[in-house]
Amino acid sequence: MAPGGQASVFRERAGYSGNDAPAGALVGPNGITLDKQGRLVWCEHGNGRISRLEKNGALTVVADKFEGKRLNSPNDLVYKSDGALYFTDPPMASPSRTTTRRRS
Repeated sequence: MAPGGQASVFRERAGYSGNDAPAGALVGPNGITLDKQGRLVWCEHGNGRISRLEKNGALTVVADKFEGKRLNSPNDLVYKSDGALYFTDPPMASPSRTTTRRRS
């Protein structure tokens, strides 16, 4: 919400940047939170990454790999009081409901 109480778009195409997602595909943003600096952090379900919106509007990829392998479909996230980021990464998002993306 904007300070005046109006809803606003934080980012177009926030969960999947491709053009091949079929109608109804679950590839949008999921799990949204704020970090200690007040920056918006969210799971890009379809892109398989966690991103952060910087104060200047720039996008920073926080995580897209774990132990050298691409993330599947980050779904939920939370910051612990010490600043550690915890998130879930179930193997369920794909531009198509019938295929899964190949991982490195």
